[in-house]
Amino acid sequence: ILKTEKVWVLSEENEWDSVPIAVFKSEEALDKHLIKEHAENWPSKEKMTEKEILEEIFMTYNYRVKEVEMKG
Repeated sequence: ILKTEKVWVLSEENEWDSVPIAVFKSEEALDKHLIKEHAENWPSKEKMTEKEILEEIFMTYNYRVKEVEMKG
């Protein structure tokens, strides 16, 4: 019997397609990764909440997240 597991797929989108760039086992792991990769040098991070920083990251880098079920 194959076990089904939810994962979060981070993709970068452009006008023509969506390119998956990473897969995470939890939404928390995804958020932690994005904060670590991008927020360190974010210009006004001291004045922003983590949620606001994540929103800015998604808009700036044109990221999308899709929750999918994988069997394995």
